[in-house]
Amino acid sequence: MRQSKVKLWLVGVLVVGSTVLSAAAAAQAQHEEGGVDWVSMAVDKAGRWAWQWDATFEGARQRALDRCGAECGTAFTVHARCIAYAESRTRGYWYGVAHGRDHAEVQSMAMDGCSQGAPPDTCHIVRNHCQGEPIDCGPAQACQGR
Repeated sequence: MRQSKVKLWLVGVLVVGSTVLSAAAAAQAQHEEGGVDWVSMAVDKAGRWAWQWDATFEGARQRALDRCGAECGTAFTVHARCIAYAESRTRGYWYGVAHGRDHAEVQSMAMDGCSQGAPPDTCHIVRNHCQGEPIDCGPAQACQGR
């Protein structure tokens, strides 16, 4: 009986392992076909945030964390064309982050995420950017959170 449990566990590990490898291979194929790099967004609880595109998962993740600061954590690291960040600083601090295919999709998702806890009608988009577009930072640090 014990031997069959071990065999089942090993089969389960192999299935899960092959699923993870298949997902990674699919993501790499998407990158090679569509030219979309990894993008990572890092945030903290005080309103600092940063994003970074890179050809590698770890490069995007680490550079976003480095730009954001010591208190930041990774919100996501994915293959995506666009990112958005929405926030409200009314009676607290709330934010929403999103990744996806286009400006409209990520803006909607980021606003929905922010609005879940923020006072009504106080969230606004701080950054909505797609890979390959020129970066217009405007006011100081608009491309990197406060």
